[in-house]
Amino acid sequence: MHMKNLIIYQFGILVLLTVFSCKKDHSQTNSVPGDPSAEVLIAGNYTPANNIVSAAYWKSGQFYPLEDGSNLASHAYGIIQYNGHIYVAGDYGGKACIWEDGVRNVIEQNFNGFVKGFALHKVNAELHLVLFGAKGTAQNVTPRAFAMDWVSKAILYENNQNLESAIYGFNSESGTIYMSGIIASQATLIKVGLGENQLGGSSLVGPLRYHNSKYYFASYFKVDPNITESGYFENTSFISLGLSSQLYLTDLDFDEMGTLILAGTSFDVNQVNHATIWENKIPTVLSTSSSRAEALAIYNKFVYVVGRENSTACYWVNKQQVSLNTPNSVATAIYVSAKN
Repeated sequence: MHMKNLIIYQFGILVLLTVFSCKKDHSQTNSVPGDPSAEVLIAGNYTPANNIVSAAYWKSGQFYPLEDGSNLASHAYGIIQYNGHIYVAGDYGGKACIWEDGVRNVIEQNFNGFVKGFALHKVNAELHLVLFGAKGTAQNVTPRAFAMDWVSKAILYENNQNLESAIYGFNSESGTIYMSGIIASQATLIKVGLGENQLGGSSLVGPLRYHNSKYYFASYFKVDPNITESGYFENTSFISLGLSSQLYLTDLDFDEMGTLILAGTSFDVNQVNHATIWENKIPTVLSTSSSRAEALAIYNKFVYVVGRENSTACYWVNKQQVSLNTPNSVATAIYVSAKN
């Protein structure tokens, strides 16, 4: 082989090897973290170009719009998979609704409200889907807290006071139905049939978690009209993180070791917000950009946190970020289960 041809041949081999190496490295850096046996469902909202905010969800990273923003505004607040169907909770045109495999079901056609989320409730050894939030009725148009068995359509709870109220969490693992909510701007622990414990002024309450025979939920708590603190309730006792007006919490849960994990948003000295988790009350900032964390799920030792960085929905798996690549969006809820 002539020297000139040999040089060209060797150069060609080098280029091919370089391209192959780059492709291999590229695929490795784009691998999605998390449990490969898990199916990740995420609910959220996006704003289509020249339209209004609309509900959507992502399944294993694939985007599924529920509305197109061309008619009325809609929002997604919760998501679950039940009996092979995907349910998303939210509102459409200010009315409480859920989407079942993308088909909208309005809970109350005539009065404002929203569905905040879902839970599973055992009825005669069967797990029934429960939805909860707030809705008006002909008797009282003010949105009021309610919980409903979607299978039987039975109302499990409805607040009868002439006060604005809502349910944000539901749990019946102990045999008694407990709920976290807000009644007349008061964080409230509700025990169905056993009363309502109003715990203090709050503008935000998180989902209810059950751990070691106690109930927990996050809260943005007003100590008095001029002081606010983020923390969480352990049954009826408020536990503050001790940072007045510098953070807010949105969700909490316990991992298999019993470690308390909290998700929310903290603020730096320039008042820029950052998605943050707390493990045993010790904070870790998940993003140094403007960001926030809305909800979490723990599955097979993986901690999933959903939210937003800048203007794009994203989630973190064990503190490693995954973008959902949908412009003008935010992730608000997550449900992780075994793949079918």
